[in-house]
Amino acid sequence: MFTLPKEMREEYVVRRKADYTALCDSLEKKSALEFKRIGHQLAGNAESFGFPELGKIGVKMESLKESALTTDGAQLLMAFKTWLDTVIVTDDE
Repeated sequence: MFTLPKEMREEYVVRRKADYTALCDSLEKKSALEFKRIGHQLAGNAESFGFPELGKIGVKMESLKESALTTDGAQLLMAFKTWLDTVIVTDDE
């Protein structure tokens, strides 16, 4: 199995921090569009970088309904933040 270099995986996590900021803004503006866009990206690429649990969060973001943004969106944002706070990038993943 091919494993991406640690540096690439670390950069991926850094970019996800920018996504988190965008999602916070989106929640504040009550717009589900950014959740869907970022969720789509995460669902498609997180596992490739060795982060399948983030991909699952992305799938839920991608299917978020506008009417559930303040409740489900806030929960997904918390799950994303928890992932960012606990992710550890190692050489052996």
